[in-house]
Amino acid sequence: MALRGVSRAYREGETQRDVLRGVDLEAAAGEFIAIGGPSGSGKSTLLHLAAGLDVPDAGTIVVGGSDIGSLTAARRTLFRRRQVGMVFQFFNLVPTLTVAENLRLPLALNGLPVDADRIDGLLDTFGLADHRRDYPATLSGGEQQRVAVLRAAIHEPALILADEPTGNLDRERGDGVIDLLRTLAGRGTCVLMVTHSRHAAGAADRRLRLDSGRLTPWDW
Repeated sequence: MALRGVSRAYREGETQRDVLRGVDLEAAAGEFIAIGGPSGSGKSTLLHLAAGLDVPDAGTIVVGGSDIGSLTAARRTLFRRRQVGMVFQFFNLVPTLTVAENLRLPLALNGLPVDADRIDGLLDTFGLADHRRDYPATLSGGEQQRVAVLRAAIHEPALILADEPTGNLDRERGDGVIDLLRTLAGRGTCVLMVTHSRHAAGAADRRLRLDSGRLTPWDW
């Protein structure tokens, strides 16, 4: 993933608010990056741009060989479905689908074969095998978030974007989610995580801070 000179501003009444100002970021396959910063600093805007949910006013964003800004809205939807996995603070699992069915969903949407053995293997590896046929409401918060992370990774995207993935969890369950993200990065997926937690950020390969529209090293 590469962001080069990315800027984004929004109109607020009669004024313009510059959220991102010429942001540069190079992230390698398999790298786990944490981004912190105060509320309202543009962290979610950065994730939305990387996901193709929004387009920059200036600069380029390249993920998996695709220049997001050059794509139509329809092509950005296909790009996001195929190249990006997203994890949110609120788990956003489909409540009427079982755990296994939630993992099947991204594969079906992408027209990929649904390999039941692979799904079972992932659930077993990450301690969720006993919940294969359970519905999200019966799981703990940590279990739901682990399912959400696996769902984001099941189609092997180039990039996983995690927005405060431990924000609703206690430290023990949050650590389980962070360990899972690190494992996925170790398998070659680039992981970009926004967090307010210094503890969660400590597990990342690189830590950056977004403030006043610019990325700088997160002083530790």
